[in-house]
Amino acid sequence: MDEKEKERKFEEIIQQYSTVLHATARRELYVNGATYDWSRAEEAVQEALAIAWTKRDEVLASKNIPGWLVNTLRYVLKNMARQDQQWKKQIMLTQKDLDPTLIQPPPGADLELEGLVSAEEYTLLRQVYVERIPYEELCQTYGIKKSALAMRVKRAKGRFREAYLESEKIFSDLSEQTGSARHNTSRGGPKR
Repeated sequence: MDEKEKERKFEEIIQQYSTVLHATARRELYVNGATYDWSRAEEAVQEALAIAWTKRDEVLASKNIPGWLVNTLRYVLKNMARQDQQWKKQIMLTQKDLDPTLIQPPPGADLELEGLVSAEEYTLLRQVYVERIPYEELCQTYGIKKSALAMRVKRAKGRFREAYLESEKIFSDLSEQTGSARHNTSRGGPKR
């Protein structure tokens, strides 16, 4: 089968099973209590289809194409839930003054997440991962399209990750230096 034929066959598969995939994603998100935001279901379906596209030879050779697609979608949904939990935990851990039982942070807690991200980026990440405000509502609030909002979230997460990892590296380097200095002085001073 040549590439054009594979593309045509894959487009047929998308048309045939996209409704089933969307319904499955919505049901899984609803049942697991992750979100009522159907744009997250769309995001999961798009990711599953992107994976299917990269493995199109495997998909086209499968005897159970809908099963392959649904299983891939379920793995994507599990990864999304895991990532959401990790982001929520990181935000909560780095914002020490924030009580996890509160949705609204205490006064002053929104000041730049200990210098890791800007106040605007922190607010956006908190709205998406802690408060679980649906993308549609945030799009209206910010006056932007869903794709632009998704890109803002992705970039804010990237900056947060880079800054967080850098601060962790600096902290561990300082700990090592302090630990080795203590180790050297405990044996009668630095080694020569």
